[in-house]
Amino acid sequence: MAAGKHASQGMPIGELTLRIFTMEFGVEPSESATKNALAWYIENRMGGILRHVYKAAGGEANEEEQEDKATQAAQTYINILNPKLRRLLRQHPRWKAAVDLSITGVLGPSAIGADVLAEALNVTLGGDDDSYEYLRSRLEKYENSGELQQSRGFFPAPDLQVEIMQQHDYRTVVRARDAVVATLGGMFLYHICSIKAPNHPRVQAAEMLSSISPSFNLLRAIPITGRPNWDTSCKYIIYLLLVEKIFKEWELLGSVLLSLFQGHVRDILRTTHIS
Repeated sequence: MAAGKHASQGMPIGELTLRIFTMEFGVEPSESATKNALAWYIENRMGGILRHVYKAAGGEANEEEQEDKATQAAQTYINILNPKLRRLLRQHPRWKAAVDLSITGVLGPSAIGADVLAEALNVTLGGDDDSYEYLRSRLEKYENSGELQQSRGFFPAPDLQVEIMQQHDYRTVVRARDAVVATLGGMFLYHICSIKAPNHPRVQAAEMLSSISPSFNLLRAIPITGRPNWDTSCKYIIYLLLVEKIFKEWELLGSVLLSLFQGHVRDILRTTHIS
């Protein structure tokens, strides 16, 4: 029934599996199906440009030589030497954003600078002018302090991403899913409430999270206009599996946000006389 609800002609089995995994609670695919689907997502939806950068390493080169060749490939993208690439960048802002983020992943954020990085993040997250200004101001602060220049690349090659993900036990993958869905769902409710009733005590309580949670500040810059979809959720699931140090924070943040707002949206809307 879950598959029938989400399936459409030509949909890859990986996408169908991940739609069920992220959107149909109580219906969980098997461990092998879920991990294979996440591997498919990394290879086909998340790491396409990054994979191309790392592909330049190729051959039997040692790790240091591979990194050097990947860096050279990223530098080629920075210079945008290929006329076909220039046309693609003009036509597809998301593709340009993917290239810029891949360069950042290999070379570090200082390679493209705060303005370009803010634009790439904003396009990828589906942001607007306000969220771009928020991201740019935050990144410029790090750039001016020198912290941006000290940051290194943070995305491992796609093959290594798959390997790291596969090493996690299934329960950890499910926990990452729950943490992401709860956090994004909580942020969705927060945005509704902050628009309809900005002075409501629950909204003010959520605002207090910004003083203790860096993740809340980043998420607040993302204008969530609809319920988080499977694609957005998968990006963050993989991010949590790759960067375990913020895993617990997201689990706590999601539970706090949901406890603040779950079941109270109707009350807030009634308070503001909006049906």
